[in-house]
Amino acid sequence: MQVKECTSALMRFAKTTNIPVLLIGHVTKSGEIAGPRVLEHIVDVVLYLEGERFTSYRMLRAVKNRFGSTDELGVFEMSESGFQAVSNATEMFLTEQDPDSDVLVGLAFTVIMDGSRTFIIEVQVIFELSLYKKQW
Repeated sequence: MQVKECTSALMRFAKTTNIPVLLIGHVTKSGEIAGPRVLEHIVDVVLYLEGERFTSYRMLRAVKNRFGSTDELGVFEMSESGFQAVSNATEMFLTEQDPDSDVLVGLAFTVIMDGSRTFIIEVQVIFELSLYKKQW
């Protein structure tokens, strides 16, 4: 009840002063927003900032948008001056390989869509090359 009342007070403040209010919540290990689900129903937009711990890339995904689409995906890189939009997000999913390298065995590319954004990703199969050559 306390979370609902505090959120309602912040919403009234935002509407009367025309000042945007950001509420930052915690996501549990299972991927759910911690706390009461009523919070998601009160707010206009729910955004998830996703990414791996050891990379500088983050994806901003809209789960709820009362006034627009949730089909967009923002890709950002953390730099010294803050988040910067990544213009060619496909680069983060590809590695540079020498065309004569044995690494290219077991390497494939595929195209996926996330929302309205298209990515080319690299899929690698890891195996012992010497075993592969012996079988053939």
